[in-house]
Amino acid sequence: ADVLLKGIFGGYPTGRKDTLVFKITGGDIPAMVSSSSYTVVVQKYCNVEMAEYTGTYLCQDYYNNAPDGGPYEVEITPGAVGADGTTGKISVLGLWGSPVPFNVDLNWKDPADFKTSVAPHPCLVHPTYGQSTIRPNGSGTFSSCDNTFKITYEVTVAAGTFGKYYSTLTKL
Repeated sequence: ADVLLKGIFGGYPTGRKDTLVFKITGGDIPAMVSSSSYTVVVQKYCNVEMAEYTGTYLCQDYYNNAPDGGPYEVEITPGAVGADGTTGKISVLGLWGSPVPFNVDLNWKDPADFKTSVAPHPCLVHPTYGQSTIRPNGSGTFSSCDNTFKITYEVTVAAGTFGKYYSTLTKL
């Protein structure tokens, strides 16, 4: 059987996911038990256009899922798209007030799960503890529809860690 499924893209809010389950119960011939149920997940999708990420964003840092300080502005510069067309990079300037760009990898290979990740790299120099390093803390997310990013990371120094954080960035 063919089932035609149409949606209304413009009215579908970002972040909403609906699950449709189709069950085939019979007809001219009985349904195969192993192929009688199909699940479709519906959500808004926007193509990734790296140039759209250029600009000023409002950044809020979180520690233990609570805001850590007030929001502040950062600048994003997009980088190159990977050879496969489903990965790319952005550079964030001003995270934690650092003059050192914070590099973020983007991955949209799974159209239902856009991810951010960071590779270890130096960050700001702390006046007491010296050079700090950003390192990965799982993966975050991003929305090509809303120009928003959630970046997860840990900040460490030679003496230990400042903790595991995430930052949300929303384009102004």
